[in-house]
Amino acid sequence: MKYIVIKSHVSNYPNPIRLEERGVVKMIESYVGPEDWENWMFYHEEKYNWKGWVW
Repeated sequence: MKYIVIKSHVSNYPNPIRLEERGVVKMIESYVGPEDWENWMFYHEEKYNWKGWVW
């Protein structure tokens, strides 16, 4: 699956996940909850061992 970044975002977290061109990421889970936040996925980026939510 490929995704395209469409705009920058300032994270509320001190060490946010960062995605790089040609980087390898593994999708860990999809968000499920009362807020109904569709398309939020928790990823693990392998090169720097970063983890975080991506929309």
